[in-house]
Amino acid sequence: MASGRRSHRIAPCAGILTPSFEDGNLRPQQYQQLVLLRWLSLFVGEALKLRPAMLATGEQNSGKSTLWEKFMWLLEGSDYKSGALPSKERSFVAAITNAIQIFDNIDSVNFQNPRSDYPGYIDLMCKCATGGCIPIAQLYETNVEKKYDLRCDLFFTARVNPFPSDRSDLSRRILTFPIRNLESEEYITVEKMQRDLMTDREEILLETLIRLQNILRAMVANGGKEYEPITQMHSYEEWTMRIAAHEGWAEEMKAIWQGYMGTIKSGSPKTVHW
Repeated sequence: MASGRRSHRIAPCAGILTPSFEDGNLRPQQYQQLVLLRWLSLFVGEALKLRPAMLATGEQNSGKSTLWEKFMWLLEGSDYKSGALPSKERSFVAAITNAIQIFDNIDSVNFQNPRSDYPGYIDLMCKCATGGCIPIAQLYETNVEKKYDLRCDLFFTARVNPFPSDRSDLSRRILTFPIRNLESEEYITVEKMQRDLMTDREEILLETLIRLQNILRAMVANGGKEYEPITQMHSYEEWTMRIAAHEGWAEEMKAIWQGYMGTIKSGSPKTVHW
């Protein structure tokens, strides 16, 4: 993604994009573009109506968890660690009333188990991505219920995609990133990744600010432009196209979305069947 109208090759922000993405319909650099855009989308608020959930899939020790944890290391510090998906809906609701949440290894649960609270999570995840009200009881009051406008940026990891294939409402609100196993010479400890990231933190945040200034210009200049949809998350797709068009690489952004949809239609990444 470009700063101004220079080459869109990634500069210091590459520090948050180190996983080894699978090379298929999309090249690793194209997955990086999608991840970088999602990082930047965290800061545009309600100017973007759809903020898709992000799912990184891969085997243990592939680096899928640290991909999203780096976002939080930049925002909150290197002590941040992702957690497991809560088993009770009340706890899940409490978690997603925060602005950003990362849930690790979510394929350890069965979202179709009628004896659990998990089937109801998917509706809540959709609301997190697009906004929507949920009822929340008011503390210290009897039978008093308040409406809460839910909006949370969700990030998941899993070995395989655990979501039911018939929940197209969620599939239209989630981006999936397959991460391959690392070769022995590629392995980097979490401690070193944290040190490197925190060393570059100020430069990354400065670059983020500059990129956001460019995004604001793009949103003003191209706010009325429309694009033929490629995906079913057209609000977010159109936002990325407006930015790319303003910076002079719209055709590559279009190719990224075409490649992403080709990956989904080909059945990769894999989905778990319970």
